[in-house]
Amino acid sequence: MKILIQTGPGAGQLIQTGRSRVAIGRSGESDISLLGDLLASRRHCEILRRGWNWTIVDMGSTNGTFVNDEPITRPTLLHHGDVIRVGACELVALSDSDDELPRRKLAKISSRLLERLRDTRAAAATL
Repeated sequence: MKILIQTGPGAGQLIQTGRSRVAIGRSGESDISLLGDLLASRRHCEILRRGWNWTIVDMGSTNGTFVNDEPITRPTLLHHGDVIRVGACELVALSDSDDELPRRKLAKISSRLLERLRDTRAAAATL
């Protein structure tokens, strides 16, 4: 997944999330640091990879975390194009083509297995 900082400190930056956990906040130690945004908490939220999915979790921030203008109160699944609001900043979640590869491979393998099963059933029916 990639994160585009749309507004606020660092606007225009495209960040590749190369880890399974990405911390977002005002702290300089955050993976995505929003230095200067006084509405963001030091440890505002985290984006976590779970298998092929990405979720976002508020870390008890003062002003809350929003996805598509809805406040989140529990881990929330992220989708391509979702707008994340942290403090005064807007971030956009963008799918990474590499993230889609496992799904495409699995779909291709599944379709091959189904095709083989059909061929086996057709052959068995002729016996």
